[in-house]
Amino acid sequence: MSLSPVAVLKSLSYYTGLIFGAEGFPAPVLRLLPAVGLSAILVYCFVRRSPSVLFALSSYVLTLLPVSTLPNIRSPLYLYGPQIFLLAVVCIMAQETVGAVSKRGGIRWAFALTMALALITSAALFRRGAYFRDRIAFSRAVRTTAGRTARDAAAQLSHIGSNAHVYLNHGQETPWLFTAEPCAFLRLMNQRPVVCIWHKPEDELRKLYVRDHAEKYFLDYFADGSLKVRSEDNAQP
Repeated sequence: MSLSPVAVLKSLSYYTGLIFGAEGFPAPVLRLLPAVGLSAILVYCFVRRSPSVLFALSSYVLTLLPVSTLPNIRSPLYLYGPQIFLLAVVCIMAQETVGAVSKRGGIRWAFALTMALALITSAALFRRGAYFRDRIAFSRAVRTTAGRTARDAAAQLSHIGSNAHVYLNHGQETPWLFTAEPCAFLRLMNQRPVVCIWHKPEDELRKLYVRDHAEKYFLDYFADGSLKVRSEDNAQP
């Protein structure tokens, strides 16, 4: 956790940039554009005396503030709630702008239509960008890998007993099916408690395995998500 104003500002800029696809900007200066935009909106609030925009902007910042103090633990999932307030900022400012431009219905409708087209165009461009495509490809790869792990686990570990110990040797690879909670899938599959030991070097895992007198299984995890249960002799250090 860092309470440094600079760290918090960088986090706020990072999360705001995610919404508008600015995370992939190569120049560090450009990555600060979201923070500059938030500052400009704050100036607008005081110049136009807009309490509704100020409320929405404050709500966006305050709901992101707790995770903005964690510069090394950032996740797009933190944005689901806060971004609603940022959308409110955009909508209220658009409403106030069109109200200031004209009171005539035709001009207001034309302005609203122009804004709608601009938003649809920006969304379409965002979907075509490298950032969006890379995230989709990553999500599909993780899903495919986790699916292969689930099939191998169902084929090889459906018979394990209650409170069995599973030693997972994954090396430098990330076992995606286990990341949410190590043994959640195995517990669901077998409808009984299971203990998983992982995130350790292979030698340490094998030593722990040998000293363990409970029902135990030593698994090798491979980059494609496949699993293989080692025989007890091959699991010896």
